[in-house]
Amino acid sequence: MASLLKNSAANAVGLAGPAIAQLVTLPFIVRALGDTDFGIYALVMAIVGYFAFLDINLTVGAVKFIAEYDSLDKRKEVNQVVTLGLGFYTAIGLVGAVLIFALAEPLVTRFFTMPREHQSLAVDATRLAALGFLFGQLESFLTGVAQGMRRFTVSAAMQIAAGVLTPVLTVLVLWLGYGLIEVIALRVVLAFLGVVVLLAITRKLIPHLRLVAPGMQTLRQVGSFSAFAYFSTVASIIYFQADKLIIGALIGVAALPYYVIPFTLASRLMGLTFRMAHVIYPEASRLGAMKQFDRLAEVYFSATRYIFFANVYLLLLIGLFGHEILHYWMGPEYAEKGTPIMVLILCALIVDSTTNIPSMVNDGLGHPKVTGFFALGRAATGLALIAAGTWAGGIVGAAVGQLVTFTLYAAALLAFVHGRTVPFRLRDLLVRSYVPILLPAAALGAAVLLLRPAAPLGIWSFVVLATAVVTAWTIYGLVYVLQQHDAAALQTLIRRRLRGQS
Repeated sequence: MASLLKNSAANAVGLAGPAIAQLVTLPFIVRALGDTDFGIYALVMAIVGYFAFLDINLTVGAVKFIAEYDSLDKRKEVNQVVTLGLGFYTAIGLVGAVLIFALAEPLVTRFFTMPREHQSLAVDATRLAALGFLFGQLESFLTGVAQGMRRFTVSAAMQIAAGVLTPVLTVLVLWLGYGLIEVIALRVVLAFLGVVVLLAITRKLIPHLRLVAPGMQTLRQVGSFSAFAYFSTVASIIYFQADKLIIGALIGVAALPYYVIPFTLASRLMGLTFRMAHVIYPEASRLGAMKQFDRLAEVYFSATRYIFFANVYLLLLIGLFGHEILHYWMGPEYAEKGTPIMVLILCALIVDSTTNIPSMVNDGLGHPKVTGFFALGRAATGLALIAAGTWAGGIVGAAVGQLVTFTLYAAALLAFVHGRTVPFRLRDLLVRSYVPILLPAAALGAAVLLLRPAAPLGIWSFVVLATAVVTAWTIYGLVYVLQQHDAAALQTLIRRRLRGQS
């Protein structure tokens, strides 16, 4: 359990540093670019993100089989998987870059509402971002190789470096008087440097690494697994970029910042706990390969309990103090327009987070078809609900559509996988992992709502009351949520780190 705790903490820190850097620099970036250019920036990233549909999710298959082959000391197979991934992502990166460049003008000019004088800038920005698509694909795969080797500390270090440098250098570029094109050029250069460094790291992580043509068995195993996982990739690309594209088409790019910024805060915060949970995926592959299902059950229920407890921190803080957070971070206008969106999106993401660990265990045990088909269903439902919500209620309606979609998806997936592809009962998950957290969280939230005034809090009142909520929830977690054997493992890990031991 100690190694899981270390990897989980490292993976969370790998997102925490970039998240903090982005949240701190975002107000300056928005003001420097302006609402319209920032909206174009968000659309360009969404367009590039959509072209990841070319990826058949080979990275997910690579993480699973690298973890499995390494645990069984199958070096030749590990080399074959890495070679397959490098060749595949170089190919789709080049194809995607060419397509984005060629389709930039019709995509921008025919489908999005923006001032005519900004269309040329949007086309140029999209074409420049096309080059970054190639490096982004390779960077993502090489990060997955480190995670397949269960070296999340290494992948986290790289993600911290890239995630902090990008927003900090973006601020510098804008402060020097440059604009959107230079910001996107910076991202392309940093992505290229990230690939170079990750290639060197991969060589050190796998000393026996050689470029070896993958055999038919490796191609069949990784390819068939990834083909089903591809459903999840396509569905996620469609769904998680659709809201911004729908808003840009139905309302216009000027409205996007009031949706994207609160969404960014909520998703960045939720990303921390998702990254903590992600270590379960290669671990489930490893334990499944060695038939250690009792150990997997222990990891499954404990990890779900702790991740959900951490998510409730975010729910309490955003649900109780969302207006104050946006007010002191972005200003009163964003607080007024963005608070309902941020609360709705956070609730949607927390509901979705209940499927993360079940999905990882399902995939780690070799059933990606299940999560793939459910993800496609979520995408189809979500597109309809987000479009209807945006048409009826603007950006708030889009957020409502997100919440309804995630609720339907989570209920259906959890009910289906337990007892089938995940060899544990849903009732046990609810009783052991969710009920001990939901009830006291509801009581704490209700007490604070009764105590706090309806009007927005002053800065010091906000800090004091938020600190009290965090302290109360932490004490409850240490006393009633943290299991004794996990507390001992955590203490051992902390003592070793303080002594400088590995």
